[in-house]
Amino acid sequence: MAETRRERPQAPEEFTRETVLEIEGVKSTGATTAEEIAMALNRSGYTNFRGHQWTPDQVMEFLSNDTVRRIQRELRGEIRGS
Repeated sequence: MAETRRERPQAPEEFTRETVLEIEGVKSTGATTAEEIAMALNRSGYTNFRGHQWTPDQVMEFLSNDTVRRIQRELRGEIRGS
């Protein structure tokens, strides 16, 4: 089970990178909608930056963030470059 936000204080950029990886893991299990992703994150105890449960709207907002998109591109590059 993932640690909750309160158990792992970190800078926003670190949290964002970790959350992108967590969401990619959730997607690899077949979750495709924001609702499915939010449910999976909450079920595993993975909270948002403020330590609250995820909502589908928060997942959609998070995934549309420019920093998140940059991190996703970087990670795809790292995976391809391996």
